[in-house]
Formats: sequence, structure tokens, C-alpha cells
Amino acid sequence: MKALDPRLTGAERSAVILAQISEVVDIPKDAAYKQGAETIHFTNFGSLTDRHAIIEAMIRRGLASKGRTKRCGMYDHAVTSFYILRKSGKKKFISITLKHGGTTPAKHGLAAEKEAAHAMTNFFASNDLSTEYTAEASGGSGHGKDVKIKNIQTGHMAHSYEIKATDGSRTDFGQCVLSYDSQTGWVQETGQENEALKSAFAILQDKLNAAVRPAQAPVGPRFNDTDAALFWHSYMPGRTNSICGDVMSVKIPPQLIEDYYAAKGNEYIIVGDNVYSLGGPKLSSLSSVIENATALFRIKYHGPK
Repeated sequence: MKALDPRLTGAERSAVILAQISEVVDIPKDAAYKQGAETIHFTNFGSLTDRHAIIEAMIRRGLASKGRTKRCGMYDHAVTSFYILRKSGKKKFISITLKHGGTTPAKHGLAAEKEAAHAMTNFFASNDLSTEYTAEASGGSGHGKDVKIKNIQTGHMAHSYEIKATDGSRTDFGQCVLSYDSQTGWVQETGQENEALKSAFAILQDKLNAAVRPAQAPVGPRFNDTDAALFWHSYMPGRTNSICGDVMSVKIPPQLIEDYYAAKGNEYIIVGDNVYSLGGPKLSSLSSVIENATALFRIKYHGPK
């Protein structure tokens, strides 16, 4: 155990701790202090697999007493052996959280898929299944299955998983592009091959056509920044926020979300730390744990093309 001067700032404490960590395990060159004094957040530590390995090395070398699981049995948080002494004489041990660092949503999603595949492969190895099955991340930012479990002997896919890295209240479970015409109203432009997505839009469509009929909105499924500004000026005059934003949402049956992913050929979905069924037995179904499902219409600007 190592005492820290309680007069040190969070940044100064982090410098001491980071220097000690670097003596027992390799850390990213751009690893940096982000915030906190008693729970210190570091950033730019890379994938969860890498962060887990660093915390495990800290525990082995006595720099941390225990880790906290983030996802797939891997750590991103630890209680260190560094402490500050309270006036009462009690020791307050410093905790650390290792963050991934700056990344795009697509890269973040791919990292979560690789971490899930890595955890599954480790499970197969520890249960004498490594000669039968292997897991591979295959989704990325595309529309394929995120993680596939393959039979090594035949090469055939045995199971497939959709991966959602987080389980917050704004978890995005799929999307499509809409088109608007001042005469015909709102129509669905993409994703029409998925019946669940079509059903979700059908619920939203009537309310959109009744409440969102901007006379000056451009025709077509893709707005540029000028078009988006024109939409907001017509729909909500005086609005000064970003050209991106939520317009309207309606509640939909949670079963539609489960059906959406099942129709894509997935059997299971991992949301945060939990695995759910998309129609099969044994596990809780995704629809049974979704408390509030909505179809949300929003304007998204992806930059000039």
C-alpha cells in the first residue's frame, strides 16, 4: 500500500499512479488523466481487452486489490493500493477507471464486437470446446451479423449474435431513412425488406403526416445542411439549435425490436453485459426486458458528401 499526499490534486495523483502502472505493464503512449481525485478517470487506454489486461497486471503486482467487471467478464475499473489518509486516521483507497478514448461510433461498435468474440473464444478454450467452435467479429459498421460462432470442422455458422455495447435509455436498435413530399407526406425509403421495421414506421407515419407537414421541406430522403435548416425554419420557426435533432417519437411494441433482429438472422443479442434470446428457448427474450420502446424521427447531418 502506498500513501499519497492528500494535498495533491487529482491530476497530480494520477501522474504518480500512472508512473507506477507503467513500471509493471506497458500502457498506451497517449494515456492521459481525464478527471477525478478519489476516483480517477484515465483515457486513451484502448479496447476493453487491453484495459482488462492492464488491471490484471496491476492486481498481480500489488498495485490494485480488485477489479470491477465492465462487460464479458473483463475489467475497466479497479480499487488501487494507493490511498490518502483521512484526519480520522482512516485510509481512503483511490479507484481508477480506464476509458477507451476518442473514437467513432463505428469503431466503438467494432471494438465491442471484437471483445465479445474474444470472451467467447476464451470460454470455448476453458471448457474444452476450442477444437469444436470459434467466434469471430464480422459486423463492423455494416449490416451483417456482429459475431458468428462457427463449427471449426465444417466451417458452418452455428449461432449468431447482435452486439449493442451499451444498454442506456437511448440505445439505438435500428434505423431507416424517410422521404418527404408536400403532397404525399412521409414514406419509408430504406429497410422495406424488414417487416418489423415497416410495422414500426406504419405506427409513426400517421402521426408524422398529421403533425409534421413543413411546407418548405425538400423532397427526397437525404437533406444537406441547407435543406435541414430549411426544414427546421418551416417546422419550428425561431429554432436556433443544431440542425440535428429529434422531431417526434411514438411508442411501439417491444416485440418489433426483437422481430427486427430475428429477421436479420440473429439468434441472440448482447446488450451491455446481458445476453437475450431473439425467439429461442432458455434465455429471457429481448422484448421481455425492454420497458419503453419508441420509434423516433430525427434529423441527422453526416457532413458534406
